[in-house]
Amino acid sequence: IIKGGWLVGFLLGLIHHKNFTASRQGNSLYISEGSLIRRYYSLDVKKIHFVQLRQSLTTKFLGLFMVFVHVSGYGKQKNSLAVLMPAATRREAERNLQLLLPEMPFDRTEVHPHKDGIWGFLFKPLVLIFVFLAAAIFLYWFLPSFRGTVVFMAIMAEIPCIWFLILKITAFSHTGIGYTDAVYTLRYSYAYRLYTVSVPANRVVKVQFKQNPWQHFSSSNHRCTVVVYTYAEGRQRHVLPNMDRAEVEAFFSMHGLGIQPAE
Repeated sequence: IIKGGWLVGFLLGLIHHKNFTASRQGNSLYISEGSLIRRYYSLDVKKIHFVQLRQSLTTKFLGLFMVFVHVSGYGKQKNSLAVLMPAATRREAERNLQLLLPEMPFDRTEVHPHKDGIWGFLFKPLVLIFVFLAAAIFLYWFLPSFRGTVVFMAIMAEIPCIWFLILKITAFSHTGIGYTDAVYTLRYSYAYRLYTVSVPANRVVKVQFKQNPWQHFSSSNHRCTVVVYTYAEGRQRHVLPNMDRAEVEAFFSMHGLGIQPAE
């Protein structure tokens, strides 16, 4: 069922983005896509809020990206995404973005998660793995007539948890912040995806840091969650967990943006 649903979604996306083209003329981006129904868009580059690169764990291993633009009016129809590149390798994405949107470069990561922050990334998947394993062991011994079913259900429950664990390990090395030419590069994960966002500094509304009780009462008290709010048809939140508080404050202060504690 899962594979069938994935295949149907893949085929629908393939049809929707067939014959996809994007070009730049002056301050306008021209995008066309579709096979059965051809769609055409003209976007004002000055009104683009930010550019987003998106990867699943599978496409991360394959070295592929989907590239999106966030701009008022584009990608808001039902079943439509604000796609700039349906699929591209890193080299293709970098080359095409340099041609289409040189105003929004992606910089290397300058501020990384705190060295002890790895446990903050691994906590949720490890807890899920332990809970399902403990439940399976309990049911295995107390429901001997259903041991085969229990083992099968335990394996099915553990597979996404282990996948989530691998994603979080990858997210730890992926997460961070960069800055070049008045443009921030934000790298983080959400659910089962990895995001890389290029956002002009003038689109950042505010930056906050938050500390959960574990971070606040830890011996170092250096870790925090950074939340960057950007304007894009309402405020968008970009959440970077387990960052080094001192490094983050120094980084944003150096670029003229104060960081606020969460209310």
